[in-house]
Amino acid sequence: MSEVELPVGWALSKLEEVATWGSGGTPRAGTPEYYEGGTIPWAIIGDLTDGIVQTTATKITPAAIENSSAKIVEPGTVLVAMYGSIGKLGITAMPMATNQAIACGVPTGAVTKKYLMWWLRSQRSELIAAGRGGTQMNISQTVLKPWPIKVAPLQEQVRIVAELERRLSHVDQSVQGIQQAKVRIRLAKMAFLQDFVLDPPSRADSAKEAWSYFESVCEELEKPFQLPTEQCDSLPTVALGDVLAGIEAGKSYACEGRSADSQESGVLKVSAMSWGTFLEEENKAIPSNVTPRPQDEVRSGDLLLSRANTDALVGASVLVGDCRERLYLSDKSLRLVPATRINKQWLQAVLASPHVRAQMTAFASGTKESMRNITQPNLRKVSFPLLCPVDQERAVTELSRRMSLLEATDRSADACLRRAEQLRRSLLAAAFSGKLVPQDSSDEPAEELLERIRTERHEAQAAAKAAKKTTKKPAARKTSTRKKETQP
Repeated sequence: MSEVELPVGWALSKLEEVATWGSGGTPRAGTPEYYEGGTIPWAIIGDLTDGIVQTTATKITPAAIENSSAKIVEPGTVLVAMYGSIGKLGITAMPMATNQAIACGVPTGAVTKKYLMWWLRSQRSELIAAGRGGTQMNISQTVLKPWPIKVAPLQEQVRIVAELERRLSHVDQSVQGIQQAKVRIRLAKMAFLQDFVLDPPSRADSAKEAWSYFESVCEELEKPFQLPTEQCDSLPTVALGDVLAGIEAGKSYACEGRSADSQESGVLKVSAMSWGTFLEEENKAIPSNVTPRPQDEVRSGDLLLSRANTDALVGASVLVGDCRERLYLSDKSLRLVPATRINKQWLQAVLASPHVRAQMTAFASGTKESMRNITQPNLRKVSFPLLCPVDQERAVTELSRRMSLLEATDRSADACLRRAEQLRRSLLAAAFSGKLVPQDSSDEPAEELLERIRTERHEAQAAAKAAKKTTKKPAARKTSTRKKETQP
């Protein structure tokens, strides 16, 4: 960026010249006196929302400040995430402390706090690209401090920020509306799934045929069947185990920390089946010296289910369409094998319905929110109304028609979100190239402001050194403890 063309009156500088940088720390976890009854806001990356930080999820005590590297920063400090979510931003609205994953920048006067924040927002992609690390990408202050910044005249900075925020507010309002539309689409999908499971389209003979069909399924699976003595005028409610020929579990494989290429063996992650669409790229490479079990290989037409996942996704299922060879089930995934006359598309829709999803969540065990588990016996208990084959086919056809319309609308919404993000990037680019607001020749050039700040900083440092010298105590005069020699 050193050779970039700058607007008149602008200057190229570094973040370490326009702000004083530092970072915080984390008081020792599990120490009650550091957290219980705390009144000092303590920011972590999750508290940063690219705006003013008004509150934090955690507060700490004065004892935590005294006994850790956490330190309090003043209002108006710019916060930058350095770990994981690199480049997330905030501006403190009050005195608060931060953890070590956040860099804290106090503007020196060459830039306003909001100008600095928006400049960093415009650099997020580049900052992420500069990240290093294995399991978690990160940057350090060593990367941040010499990072270049285009400095506009101070008054122009104020105008840029005001116009940028005005325009971005319109973009944000549009994005909010699109996201609300996506929520309504998702709710409509859930409603359709619920309707076709609990209140499916039926014919006069649907219940009678469903009971007869259930009897044939039980005969195929060699399971007991007893027709109710009362009139069978409603659909049979069955357990999942009643219509399955079996459940096949995968195996735990030691994997590499990357996806397998098309010629390698890979084990599926639970994310491959979490969202109703089979994602074969969601896998981890199996080392070449490991031979996976043939029975674990995934095939087209498999009905898969994640037995371990978050509370919201445990039991998520997917019907595999086209699938490359050499992809295998992990120990966290299951293959459901329905009776031959069960329509797999219909059964997968049943498993995705809110009625069944609620049962999955209720049956799941485990104390960690990040990884809940449903056992095979509990999975077999999940219940739902059973449709006869004719009604299964009719339900799948109508559900597919409605879902395709919703998915087309959802794709349009996603395209709008991408355009909004492109517009946001374009506005940031215009803001920091002098094209967003008119320039004023009467504004003090940025280079003059920077030079004045450099001079003031140099003079302050020189004065501090001089004061330190004058207050330094003279070294104590050493006296010899050796005894004087006496004359003979």
